[in-house]
Amino acid sequence: MNANEVMAEEVAREEIARWQDQFSTELEEISPKLLRAVKQGRINLEGSVFKVKLLAPLQLENGQVIGSLEIREPTAAIVRQSGKGGSEADLTMRVLSAVTGQPLGVLDRLGSRDLAVIGELMSFFA
Repeated sequence: MNANEVMAEEVAREEIARWQDQFSTELEEISPKLLRAVKQGRINLEGSVFKVKLLAPLQLENGQVIGSLEIREPTAAIVRQSGKGGSEADLTMRVLSAVTGQPLGVLDRLGSRDLAVIGELMSFFA
């Protein structure tokens, strides 16, 4: 393990396998970004909500800093309402806004590394 990691790779893989069992899903492959985030202790699953510590906290105009996001499973209504018009990226961001409770303007500030990990987590709900 390197200095940024709080758990061994084998333990992280076991954690991801537990998540797959819980959500009755199977990832074709565990992405290196997801595995690294789990090893660093940046992702926790509490009940059916993923809590993700952001690599790049979001600074808002009012001085508030958002350092983590909670990601809930989208309902059918969220998917249906979010899927009206726009590109696939627009759909993804609208669903992400609904499941995190954060406005699109806040989520538009997410760094690409954080967005990639969050995208991987959303696949558990597919």
